[in-house]
Amino acid sequence: MIYNFFNWNWRELICKRILISVFIALCAIYLFASRTEEIHSLQPGNEINQSANENILFIGITSSPYNFLQRHSVRSTWLSKLPNLFHYRFLVGRKMCAEHPEDRISEFDCEKWKLNIPNSDEETEVGIGFVFYINHPIVIKYLGIKKNSVVEGLARVVLMDLTSSTKIASVTFSSDSFSTDHNNEGYIYKKLKYPVILPRGFEGSVRVEEMIGAKEQLNYEESVVWSHGNLLKILGIIRNNSTKKMKISNVLSTFAFTIRDLDQLRSHEDGTQRRADEWSLYTDQVYNQLQQEVSQYNDILLLDMVDVYRNLPQKVLLFIEWVYKHHNVKYILKTDDDTFIDIPTVKAELNKHTHWDWWSCFRVGWPVHRRGKWRETVYQREVYPPFPSGAGYVLSRRALTWLNTRIETLSTSYQGEDVALGIWLEAMNASRHVGEACYWACNEKCHSNTCNAMQLTVEEMYQIWSDYKECGDKIFRCPNN
Repeated sequence: MIYNFFNWNWRELICKRILISVFIALCAIYLFASRTEEIHSLQPGNEINQSANENILFIGITSSPYNFLQRHSVRSTWLSKLPNLFHYRFLVGRKMCAEHPEDRISEFDCEKWKLNIPNSDEETEVGIGFVFYINHPIVIKYLGIKKNSVVEGLARVVLMDLTSSTKIASVTFSSDSFSTDHNNEGYIYKKLKYPVILPRGFEGSVRVEEMIGAKEQLNYEESVVWSHGNLLKILGIIRNNSTKKMKISNVLSTFAFTIRDLDQLRSHEDGTQRRADEWSLYTDQVYNQLQQEVSQYNDILLLDMVDVYRNLPQKVLLFIEWVYKHHNVKYILKTDDDTFIDIPTVKAELNKHTHWDWWSCFRVGWPVHRRGKWRETVYQREVYPPFPSGAGYVLSRRALTWLNTRIETLSTSYQGEDVALGIWLEAMNASRHVGEACYWACNEKCHSNTCNAMQLTVEEMYQIWSDYKECGDKIFRCPNN
């Protein structure tokens, strides 16, 4: 085939070549500009100097892997009011506790209950300390005291319910108590008039309350590992002012108990493997459903942690670290998936006041709890520093930066994320803000001009939303009203 050179459309060919050249030049300019901006943003001091791209607020909503209905209710209600430059993620632990809830020491953490059942339900001595937690129901029949601790005078041993701060039983020993009706391995005992049944979850103490003219109370070991078959767990030792250390066998007061429902306890032990298999199947199903939710909504931040209540400080700190590294924001807001937030009013407050480090309902002078759900085992003072309500608090960029520059030194072992934040920020001397447009709730009671309503069921979340729209975008009504 012979091509006719003179029949080519030279004008069309030149236009095409010009267009291609222009396109290539524009691509080169774009790539160069992008690379220059990237290099500039990586220079020290330029991490947050991008005000044109700065978002106003990033919301972290703590949620359990199992809370599918709660997350859906939040998406369907107040999150629908989210304006531009406001972003959010549900905060969910990537790992679920591998232990079945019935095989854990506590519902609030993931510690396994390593049961070791005695051969019979005969009376068992517990001479190791004072503050304890019951893992399986027991019956206390005797209270005891260390031999020779009463040379003369009187001493009273008291069994206390720490939750209600009430006395359950007591016995009095005198110097002639060596003739009492129960005597065993270094302790003398007196039988209670009525046996005392302690249920699972009971927190109590046994201690010498009075020693009138008797020997000084002995001191106790601080670290106690042994407990009878894990039927009860030792939480701590009540100490006197002495600094002298004594062995476990020198603890002053004690009690003796029998196991209640021993057959039921043995049945529980026999079902351990079955429950483990059922729980593994269930958590696999939850994980698969969670992955589908992640893909569908792209609004869940999976954090590298075991998702249980006691790990909330770790969850919040991982969120703070993630936001700081990946987003340029003026503020972060932390809340829960059972809380309703009045987003437009929160936005109005953020636009009005800016010279503060954190904004919430603050608890000041709050005593440290040594029992129950909020039992503190790490923080040693008697009163917490001011801390915010976990249902809603806002941190400024300054506070966010301060936390991240010290993140390796911050302990996540405190009992709650709200008190942990107060402890973390104490050294910063952070300025607190309580608000004007609205106020954060510290409890489930309803107030006017509140920024949020907390501790809601899924049904209450939808009811609040309906009332909110009816009342002109204001939280005026309480659930169930």
